[in-house]
Amino acid sequence: MNLNLSRYICRAVGILLLLAAAMPARAGLPMVRNFPRSLYGAGAQNWAVAQDSLGRMYFGNRFGLLMFDSQSWRLWRLPNYSTVRAIYLDGPKERIYVGGSEDFGYFEADALTHLPVYRSLTPTISVPGTNFSEIWQIHRVGSDLWFQSDFKMMRYDGRQTDVVALSDKITTSAVVGNRLGQLLKTSAVELADADGGRQQQVVVDQPVVHRAEHAGDVDGLGAALDAVL
Repeated sequence: MNLNLSRYICRAVGILLLLAAAMPARAGLPMVRNFPRSLYGAGAQNWAVAQDSLGRMYFGNRFGLLMFDSQSWRLWRLPNYSTVRAIYLDGPKERIYVGGSEDFGYFEADALTHLPVYRSLTPTISVPGTNFSEIWQIHRVGSDLWFQSDFKMMRYDGRQTDVVALSDKITTSAVVGNRLGQLLKTSAVELADADGGRQQQVVVDQPVVHRAEHAGDVDGLGAALDAVL
């Protein structure tokens, strides 16, 4: 082999080895792309995220419901221009349920324009004039949808929304098995069956409540529910 060619190969291999040695710190890490507010054109705060069957991403944004289809961003506002803090995607019905300030409902495609149209569910509340402030989470239990606010749990059965008022503030809520639980500030867990017909309040031990409050809200609530179920 030509001596000059051998030297060239050795140098090339050496350069590749040096480059490889400089890369291990980044090897295995996922590619991350940041989207600044100036690009997606909405509020700086995003409270919730969900993905539909087509891969589109939905965000509960300060200015409304934000959608990204990998190519472009779109924003749909609630009628009262409030922040969207909770999202639940109902694939079979092709609805996007959202919760805002003093309003909750769903977006679905209009039959003619195919553009999302918002339909508020507040007129379905069984007690007119009910105030509930912010909706923080949305859950499906059986055939019902539950909307969690600070002091109320609202159950929508497809026709009417019944309100369950609690005396203590709800720290968080989650579905475990077929039961919906709400962690209250006063060391108690409210439990409701899937049919919503039976509710039970269980006082849990303080260490469990401490773990539920500080070890990640939903995971902690799951641990608390496991302890009492």
